[in-house]
Amino acid sequence: MKLFCFPWSGGSSEFYFRYSSILGNDIEIIPINPLFDDETPFREAIASLKEEIISKTKKDEKFILLGHSMGAVLAYEAAKMLCSDSYKFGAVFSGMLPPSADIFAKLDSELDREKARKYSSELGMNTLSMLPDRYLDAITEKMNHDNLLLKRYESCCDIKLSVPAAVIYSEQEQEQGDISDWEKILAGDTEYIRVKGNHFYLTEDFSAVKNAIINIRHKLSEI
Repeated sequence: MKLFCFPWSGGSSEFYFRYSSILGNDIEIIPINPLFDDETPFREAIASLKEEIISKTKKDEKFILLGHSMGAVLAYEAAKMLCSDSYKFGAVFSGMLPPSADIFAKLDSELDREKARKYSSELGMNTLSMLPDRYLDAITEKMNHDNLLLKRYESCCDIKLSVPAAVIYSEQEQEQGDISDWEKILAGDTEYIRVKGNHFYLTEDFSAVKNAIINIRHKLSEI
């Protein structure tokens, strides 16, 4: 089964290849990295993601979407567009409160090197402190670019998503808002999973994500 993976702000969805052996041969990881400029409307960016997914799957083929942080937002909005075309799939939303313009309006899209390093460290991504400045500058530029897209957030369609899903969250997400608000926008069979650690828990322990993917694959097999 295909697993379409979306990146977090400043990251790359190729990150998930490191877990291919853990997921096994039955799961094919397909990275989705959105291409957009600093003025691309949010809905237009999501529509391009939907088209990329469609181009890589068959109409009757079942698949799973996976996104962490910003990736969860992209996966969620793409999922709503895909639902309108009756695709059968599941989704894993990790490290994100239910998307809203109010949350993303507070994002900093003018991070400098030190702000990016401090911000990432607070969320549990300590590897940035070990990077040479030129690499950190490139990541910071991408974070600002991605945050600008999120600041342009708008819901792509007004429906409750009804697919097998999992919402994975850490203590840091709980401190920022109410995780149970996902129940207002998800109508399908949804599993809520609380994990130990910080926002970037999955860089150290992927087991919760793996188990969610396996459970959703099983649910899809029964549809």
